[in-house]
Amino acid sequence: MSKTAGLWIGTIAAAGMIGAVAAAMPEGKPRLPQWPGEASVSPSRLDSLVTQATARLQLTGPQQQNLRVLMQRLGQAQRSLAEARAEARTGMLDLLAAPRLDQQSALRLVRQRGHAVEAEAPAVIEAFADFHDSLDDLQRARLRELMTAGMYAAYGHPDVIL
Repeated sequence: MSKTAGLWIGTIAAAGMIGAVAAAMPEGKPRLPQWPGEASVSPSRLDSLVTQATARLQLTGPQQQNLRVLMQRLGQAQRSLAEARAEARTGMLDLLAAPRLDQQSALRLVRQRGHAVEAEAPAVIEAFADFHDSLDDLQRARLRELMTAGMYAAYGHPDVIL
């Protein structure tokens, strides 16, 4: 996977998650998602997030379903990436235990991680596109506002009022 492709995939996946989380944040109470626990949200938590996003974006029934699918796909992708991360960490610790670093094995670990991202990207991008494309112009504008506010809130920006 090229570096550019990896950046695009990561950016799109992050934008989808930030948008979903920002849209579902309670008014005036920004918070960061608690990974990896929120990657597999319970059905009741998913309902709550969809309800909050529905109120903020005025989503219709089909749009709510698209959001549910997006959140489920993101959760699946996050779990898959967490597994790949754990395997890479174990592999890297094994490599660091040796007197000399096996560069080829280290490179193989990095490539495996990239393959995990590539494997999950199409489903996440498709779900995000379905959700995004189902929104009208006003909803997309509001989603951009929420995403921007969510990005700033994640870093404790003082001018953010959700």
